[in-house]
Amino acid sequence: MGISINRGLYEEMLLHAKGDYPHECCGLIAGRYGEQVKEAVCIYPVQNKNNERLNDRYSIDPADMLKIEKEVKRKGLQILGFYHSHPDHPSRPSQFDRDRAWPVYTYIIIAVASSGEVKVRSWVLSDDESEFIEEEIRLEA
Repeated sequence: MGISINRGLYEEMLLHAKGDYPHECCGLIAGRYGEQVKEAVCIYPVQNKNNERLNDRYSIDPADMLKIEKEVKRKGLQILGFYHSHPDHPSRPSQFDRDRAWPVYTYIIIAVASSGEVKVRSWVLSDDESEFIEEEIRLEA
């Protein structure tokens, strides 16, 4: 299964990541589960609340999470996953990411270099939680 996301939302995530550089950005992805693909409908950028290690950790305020979950439910959607950036680090999950991840959710990681170059990859945690598996990002018009 992959994730389908329109170019507008994709660009919003990239702008968020570049704008928060050299700190990690974070946000939630909401949409619908299809048979073959998750369909991203909206994103919810949030402020990174990890004040001790802003350059290589992110934390979402539980109050923000609850507020977004309520809005997503009201819209008839579901939380599909999360996105965050890796400033000057590859777009692959760290051990820290794996230790806090849940199977089923998508984890889009945006590597942002000091040059402004970005690389985006999407991951899902295996059912046995032993590893991340890369999933396809399908960009839609």
